[in-house]
Amino acid sequence: MPSKEWLRAHYHHEPKDLREILINDHLSEDLPTLKKYLRKYPKNYTLHASIADHYWDSGRKRSALRKWHETVDLFPRAANPFFQRAHWALNARNFKEASKYLRLCLRKDKGYFRETAHFWRAEALFRIGAYAAAKKELDNVSDDYEEQYFLEYKKRGKADVLSDVQESEKELEELGGRPRLSNSYVSKGRTCQST
Repeated sequence: MPSKEWLRAHYHHEPKDLREILINDHLSEDLPTLKKYLRKYPKNYTLHASIADHYWDSGRKRSALRKWHETVDLFPRAANPFFQRAHWALNARNFKEASKYLRLCLRKDKGYFRETAHFWRAEALFRIGAYAAAKKELDNVSDDYEEQYFLEYKKRGKADVLSDVQESEKELEELGGRPRLSNSYVSKGRTCQST
């Protein structure tokens, strides 16, 4: 969760009453409050996305997807919905779907998601065994880039993904092109399942 300072700066352009809702941890996740403010501010992307996230997080996947499609229709040039969908897929360990939605996000992005989307996509491609594509995505990420609390990691950066890709390529080569573990990969001495 972003800090209050970041949220204030990010939502500084919003009307004061809406800004107070969006930076409040409890109100920003309260579905009746979000719907009430959506009636008042129907063109606010964050409200639409927050409602879709609420549905997703509460297990109402159909409602979340319906709301997500509605949001894509309302904001056809926005990269945000595709980033949101990729986030859901990453958390569900659906790396192929995450890669797809990050690619769509990057097509529409005007720079806001650029580095994060390339990093997340590199991780997703690594997890599905597309090592060359993962390395290509990492070319778009600065060397000092890091994510905090990303997937099962407390901290993960470009160097970590690149190291894991290179290690996996080497292991694959040693095995004659056959993966040692099906549906798994070895990272930093532990086996992690992927879907």
